[in-house]
Amino acid sequence: MYLIIEQSLFPNLPSGGGALRILGDLLVMVGLISESFYTVRGKVPLAKHPAFLITAASLVGRLVFWIPLASWAVLASGWHPLNLASWLALGWLAVMSTVLAYLAWFQGLAKIEGSKAASVLFLQPLVGTFLAVVLLHEQLTIWTIVGGILILVSVYLISRP
Repeated sequence: MYLIIEQSLFPNLPSGGGALRILGDLLVMVGLISESFYTVRGKVPLAKHPAFLITAASLVGRLVFWIPLASWAVLASGWHPLNLASWLALGWLAVMSTVLAYLAWFQGLAKIEGSKAASVLFLQPLVGTFLAVVLLHEQLTIWTIVGGILILVSVYLISRP
């Protein structure tokens, strides 16, 4: 995962903001590791409760963090009115990318081991890199390829029966 995000064996510090980029890269890695822990721990309640309830509790629990943060952002910079396209995009994200995605995730987690499900999360940097190369024409380095191979091999080894 590190090789894909950093695109080299050692941190690359470009001039004018390299430290912030590395902080962002570290936050992505911490986020994926946290999501893996969350997935493994989320397996336990699925033995007693339906996936829909776990999904709802997960989403409501996140509001405890996001509402104060969003309120602070609105107070700091003001509310910017959204047009119809923005509201439709927000609705799509809320329904498809959040509610339905998490519901599908927890229903799948009810059927397989948490450790196997968590390993799939590490494909996210690989997919993101693929999309960046195809859509944004970003450079594909040897370290990115090595990191991608390591991720694919590790996910394969973890998911074998």
